[in-house]
Amino acid sequence: MLGSEYFRCPPSLSPPLERQTMKKCRICLRESHDGIIIRAPEMMIGTKEEFDYLHCSTCGGLSLISIPENLSWYYEQKYYSFASRNISRPKVGFKAAIRRRAALGKLGSSNVGDRFAHWVRPVYFNWIFRGCMSLDSRILDVGCGSGALLQEMSSYGFSNLTGIDPFLPDDHMSLAEGPRILKAYMKDMRDERFDVVMLHHVFEHLEDPQRSIMEARDLLSAGGRVLIRVPLADSYAFRKYGRFWVQIDAPRHIFIPTASGMYGLAERAGLQIENIIYDSSGFQFSGSEAYLRGMSIEQSANIFSKSEGGRFHDYSIFLNLIRDGDSASFWLRLAG
Repeated sequence: MLGSEYFRCPPSLSPPLERQTMKKCRICLRESHDGIIIRAPEMMIGTKEEFDYLHCSTCGGLSLISIPENLSWYYEQKYYSFASRNISRPKVGFKAAIRRRAALGKLGSSNVGDRFAHWVRPVYFNWIFRGCMSLDSRILDVGCGSGALLQEMSSYGFSNLTGIDPFLPDDHMSLAEGPRILKAYMKDMRDERFDVVMLHHVFEHLEDPQRSIMEARDLLSAGGRVLIRVPLADSYAFRKYGRFWVQIDAPRHIFIPTASGMYGLAERAGLQIENIIYDSSGFQFSGSEAYLRGMSIEQSANIFSKSEGGRFHDYSIFLNLIRDGDSASFWLRLAG
């Protein structure tokens, strides 16, 4: 049975913190005269510098008020996008066949594959839904980092994979028979079309969410979809932890929308939300509890017991079921 201690929201940690005069929300583009400023510390690296976020009184989202000129520094210091395993060749043989069956089961293309999907647990198990793609779909991963996700998808049989990231090192490698990894922005791909354009916890790092979602839209093939996985400010974790909520991730997260904010962004871009899958994890508790104790992620690596980690995991499953988890996957397609 779930304990009650993690479902209390201490008033001292929850907004409001400070009233502001007038700022514009990056998500709904409204000027918020009576919004609230959340002063969030940088805690992933552990500098503890404070950054002001507007908590919009209209859509409920968070917007970083002033982007630091040295923002790139906060990515260079032990950030994780390029810290993944080296590019490897696609797997072949019996294990590859099992992974392919698992993929087909999750994609809805094989009844036998259903059993494999629950056994093997593909990396995309929590955010994919049936009918949205096939193994030969043209898939673009925006902000792919080293391409680890695409490598994993390739091992499950996905065959037409492209990743782009403008901050890839100049000497990055891309194997001819594996995923195509390019140092590029979305605007550089305008001559190509994709069945799925994915932004996995990349969207919130972009300065202009409306322009970004429209750039993704313009890369879609007929019947294509945009997948955006993003943290959500209308979540239990933000209500509980306030400025110490781990998903604020100041100053790297330029904005954090609510579900209603995502609907507004989609509508203005001529898109409609087809499905929402809440996919938060126990990290919303373990990370936030660490920040609350003044610890960086690295410092907090071993402070929670296995049983505590299990409880955090169980809480996250419950919150996802009631659509109150702190992150979700949004599947969007062209309206009409």
